[in-house]
Amino acid sequence: MLKRIAVIDLGSNTFNLLIAEKSNKGINRIFMDRIPVKLGGGSFENKIISLDAINRAMDAIEKYRQTASVYNCEKVYAFATSAMRDAKNGTELKYKIESFDISVEIIDGNKEAEYIYMGAMASNVIKEMSLIMDIGGGSTEFIIADAIKIYWKRSYQLGVTRLYDMFKPSDPIKPDEIEKIEKNI
Repeated sequence: MLKRIAVIDLGSNTFNLLIAEKSNKGINRIFMDRIPVKLGGGSFENKIISLDAINRAMDAIEKYRQTASVYNCEKVYAFATSAMRDAKNGTELKYKIESFDISVEIIDGNKEAEYIYMGAMASNVIKEMSLIMDIGGGSTEFIIADAIKIYWKRSYQLGVTRLYDMFKPSDPIKPDEIEKIEKNI
C-alpha cells in the first residue's frame, strides 16, 4: 500500500518541500522544492515576523498546498524552526498556515537537532563517529553521533540571518566591524 505525504520545513530563510511515498520497499522521494521566504529577516531583534515575511510565507504555503494536491498527498505536515519559535507572533502564523489544512509543529532546538540527525542517517553518510552541523538562518545545530545513536546535541541561536541582523556588516566588511563581532563572541 502506497502512502504519499508532503513535509514542509518552515525555516528562518527558506521553506523546503519534500513529497515522499512510503511503500513496502521503503521511502521514495517524489518531489522537492525550496522557496526563499526570508521569514527571519529583521525579526530576531524585535521578535516579530514582519507582515511582508508573513505574506511571503503564505504565498509559499499556497504554492506548496497546490503542489501537494497535484501529487495526491494524503497529508501535509510542517515543522517550524527558529524564526517561528522565537517570534511573539509565531503562533499566529502557525494558525494561518493550519487554515490550509496543514499540520504545523513548532519544534525546539533539540527536536530540530534530532530531525537533522535522522536526515543525515537517511542519506547513509554516517558510518562512524561524526559531527553534524546544520547552519540555519536563526540557529545552528551541532550533533555528535554515529550510525547507532546521538551522543550529544545542541542548538545555538547563531544562525546567519540572526547574526547578520545583529551586526549589520557592510560589504566588504570593515576592520572595525570585525573587531565589534570578535568582542561579542
